[in-house]
Amino acid sequence: MMLRQAWLTVALSLQLPALAWITGKLATRPLRLLASVMAVKGLAFALVLVYLTLEVRHAFQGSVLLDHHASDLEYYAYSMVWLLFAGALLAPGILLGNATLRYASLGVLMLTVIKVFIGDMSDLTGLTRVASFLLLGLSLVGIGWLYQRFVFPLDRSPAPPTATEQI
Repeated sequence: MMLRQAWLTVALSLQLPALAWITGKLATRPLRLLASVMAVKGLAFALVLVYLTLEVRHAFQGSVLLDHHASDLEYYAYSMVWLLFAGALLAPGILLGNATLRYASLGVLMLTVIKVFIGDMSDLTGLTRVASFLLLGLSLVGIGWLYQRFVFPLDRSPAPPTATEQI
């Protein structure tokens, strides 16, 4: 019962403000207050990222979230969840043509890259370090391919013949 209560407290304390900020974003949209809309979007994405991070922490540490010891698998799980969140933002961003979601995805991806290169390089050991770098590398290649294919497609039309080719 105590575990369920702790999870509910974390969920409500982070997701309700995120929903409130998203609602605020939708309410200010007709007013075209660009600065407030961008602030609301940024805070909503940040709250969801904090919520996901605390969910991983809760899965590994239980109801005591203040313990500073984390296993290699927990550090790896943070990288995995952040990459999945970046992918979850990127997919609708590409499908709907929403630049805000794509930029939020790139922000989470940059945060993950920094975490992997600074945090995982020093904190992880053995196969979890290798898996972390491999997953990040494959994700970066995949995201680059998605951007090249769907967001900024190359012009594949044949070039007009030059003067030397016409002869």
